[in-house]
Amino acid sequence: MVIGIRTWHNDIAVQDGTTADMVLPVAQLISYLSTYFTLHPR
Repeated sequence: MVIGIRTWHNDIAVQDGTTADMVLPVAQLISYLSTYFTLHPR
């Protein structure tokens, strides 16, 4: 599943890409972050 990701700063889009463009897979990022933060599903 490819998800769009866009970053805004002062109402200007500064990054625009997808999860396919990421260096690390989403699952690996969630695993790493969950060791430092409690993640809650929405």
